[in-house]
Amino acid sequence: MEPPWIAHPDIPFMSIGWRMGCGDDYRIKFDRWHKALTRDAREQFERNFPAPQSWPGFYERKRAHLDSWLVRPDLLPPHPQT
Repeated sequence: MEPPWIAHPDIPFMSIGWRMGCGDDYRIKFDRWHKALTRDAREQFERNFPAPQSWPGFYERKRAHLDSWLVRPDLLPPHPQT
């Protein structure tokens, strides 16, 4: 599955477009798919598809079990550097 910024480059990060229509459908499918990956597969996917600057903290939010699509970066708990 493609990351959201590739699948729907026309929908900006944190846009309401991820809560309506085709963006919402993709968000739900992607979240379920990403969550079902093994840890190794998830890490490999994130290395292969790093989040662009316009999607700050996307994977960090997922690891913190926060809604990656709408939570502001300044509300994230600190994440240790790997």
